[in-house]
Amino acid sequence: MEPFNYGSSYEEFMVRMRKRLRDQNVSEDILALLKSGFEKALNEQNVVLSRQERVRSFHTLSKEILAELTNQLDVS
Repeated sequence: MEPFNYGSSYEEFMVRMRKRLRDQNVSEDILALLKSGFEKALNEQNVVLSRQERVRSFHTLSKEILAELTNQLDVS
């Protein structure tokens, strides 16, 4: 791991950090966590949905949760 170069601009730093997070598949990990939680909640509630409704519900709920997280980040 290369040390942080304090002479670099903030934009360059952000580009490097974004690349590292992408290389670590952080987005895929977050989606997998959301999917796992969604499936667990469906099972706990004994809810049976068609494949189409399951996909639509997952997308809707994931967007809502991510929007809430974004709002929390904007506040802090």
